Formats: sequence, C-alpha cells, structure tokens
Amino acid sequence: SVAELLGQPLPDFSLRALRASDFRQWVPTLEMNRSDARIKHTAMEKYFVRGGLPGVCFLRDERQRSQKIEQQLITILDRDVRLVRKIQLPLGDLRALLNALADLQGTPLDLTELRRRSGISLPTIKKVLYVFEAVFLIRFLRIEGSTLGKTWFLEDQGEAHALRRVARNFELEFTHFLWTQLRTQFGYRQGYTTEAFQYRTRGGAN
Repeated sequence: SVAELLGQPLPDFSLRALRASDFRQWVPTLEMNRSDARIKHTAMEKYFVRGGLPGVCFLRDERQRSQKIEQQLITILDRDVRLVRKIQLPLGDLRALLNALADLQGTPLDLTELRRRSGISLPTIKKVLYVFEAVFLIRFLRIEGSTLGKTWFLEDQGEAHALRRVARNFELEFTHFLWTQLRTQFGYRQGYTTEAFQYRTRGGAN
C-alpha cells in the first residue's frame, strides 16, 4: 500500500467511515496539512505506475522495473497458469488476453469483447479467467445496482500499467487505486470479513 511505501502506519479511514454516525463526523478526520498532502499525492502518482509488488515497486529505473515485471508475467503465464490447469494456449495468446483485461478492467465483463481482442474461444476464456484469478493476476468484483454482472481489476497497479495498451484514463486509475488501498485496510487487520462490489446504474452512475 502507499502507507507501506511511505513507512507510515496502516490507515483506518474506511473503518472510521463505517463507525461514524454521519458524514460530517467523518470528514474532519481526513484533513491534513499541505506538506503531508503533497507527499501523499506524489506517492499516489508513483503508485499508479509502480504498483506495490515487492521487488519491483522500489526499482527507480523504469527500464529495470519493466524488465522485472515482464519476467514475472512470463513466469506466471508460462508456468503457474499451466500448473493450476492444463491450458494449451501459447504464451502469446495468454498475453493478449491479459492485455485486453488490463485495457478493460473496471468495466462490466463482456466475454464477446475479450474474444474479439484475444482471438480465444469463449469456453477457453472462461477457463483462463478462473486460472488468472487463482494465480492472483486479477480479482473479480460483483456489480450491483440496475446493471448486474461482474467486473475485475488486476491485483497490482504496476502490472496493470505495464500491460495496458490504451491511453491513460485517470478516473479508471484512481478507481483501481482506491480499491487496492481500501482493501488493505481490512485485509491487513484481523477480525474483519468484508466484501467489495461495484455499483452501477443504466443511467451512468458508477
């Protein structure tokens, strides 16, 4: 998390939000001075690109960082995926599907679009998506509201940045960032059982 990268205690603002009796009670607890805000903003911008993978996020040289992520992805796709399930697809096809997932993350799952982008059959895509989640490349979230289904995010924001083939979308990056940071506030503490979901309406609320 960003707090770990800054050597700071694990934040608890989401826990305080759940405990607060109303919005006005919670908001003042988020205030910070300009210096702290500037430090956290800089760290957030770095996190968009570097993510939080140990052994990768602290590499300052962009080329070394890219090579390290590439090596990890090849290992996962060409070894780990095939250990979980006998997937006969070549490495290039698995990579094409993962690129498509990075481009479309945060949107409702559309298997037909994934097939168009990757050239993989629908039954095989379903199998591979299951394996990608099992090896911690992606994580699915349920969609609630007037639009139902599910969406996903890559587990690490640095990997998502390396895999993305479309123009940068700040809103999507920030949504991904919020999810990764909120998740740690519960996942790193004992005694909390939580479930995340995305809320969408046909009118465009997200």
